[in-house]
Amino acid sequence: MGLFQNSYESAGAGIAKDGPKKKPFFRFWEIVWRKLGKLVGVNLVHALFMTPGIIGIISLFTMKSEKLSYLMAGFCLLVQAFLIGPSMAGMTKVLRNFSQERHAYVWHDYITALKRNFKQSAIVGVFDSVLLVCVACGVYVYPQLISTLQNNFIYVPFVLMFTVAITVLIMNFYAFLMIVSTDLPLRAIIKNSFALTCIALKKNIITLLLSALVVIVFAFLCYVNFYCLFLLPFMPMSFIWLMVCFNCYPVIQKLVINPYYEQRGEENPELRYTSPSDPEESIFVDQGGKEKPVEPKKKPKRGKTIT
Repeated sequence: MGLFQNSYESAGAGIAKDGPKKKPFFRFWEIVWRKLGKLVGVNLVHALFMTPGIIGIISLFTMKSEKLSYLMAGFCLLVQAFLIGPSMAGMTKVLRNFSQERHAYVWHDYITALKRNFKQSAIVGVFDSVLLVCVACGVYVYPQLISTLQNNFIYVPFVLMFTVAITVLIMNFYAFLMIVSTDLPLRAIIKNSFALTCIALKKNIITLLLSALVVIVFAFLCYVNFYCLFLLPFMPMSFIWLMVCFNCYPVIQKLVINPYYEQRGEENPELRYTSPSDPEESIFVDQGGKEKPVEPKKKPKRGKTIT
């Protein structure tokens, strides 16, 4: 029964601040476990800003007046098109900090990033919404054209449409991260996003496939049990976007942020989080991992009493 005989009063050597990091796979799941409650909070806030879109979709199927339902749905979806980008910016700021093991307040940092980056992120969000509508129309129209005209050449624009959509989706991985992490103009952000989509192709494909796997698993659970759909406001989106931030932000830091400060000879604020601390410049030195374990004093054994 060693479980009940161990002493938990002794102090260990501590954890070294600049010690070696774990492998990315294990570090990611460690972050997920430590931030699980906050991931749920981020997802709930994001779901709150998705409310206009949900109301718009529901109104199409519930309102008796067809004209009124179209007007209501159109207005709500238009509002959603302008809100989706800023909401993604807010979520990106919080999850970027989590992925880099930095502190973030869920509500405060979310709303602050949403307001500060509203213009750029709203433009990206509206563009994504228009592209999504175009893809939905293409998925509906192209198969009918192929079956009606019996022309295989129509497969070319059909495949091209999906290629453009996937490319823009991966560009979004980097666009929102650069919006909340840099002061670059939107034109430069779009240019860099496309470049990073091509340069880090292997990592981008892995991130995209893992994200698709999460979506497929969640969709399957909802198909098996409809009540799993009520989990949507609590987890999947924040988990997927944490994975995106975890994989893509180091690419931005290496190829965009670090060269920017190196060219100008300025201090890189990112190095405060990634570089080991210099003990000569510190007033107090972290001794984690170097301290000697402190063992509690052994209590003297009580002698037997004779009655």
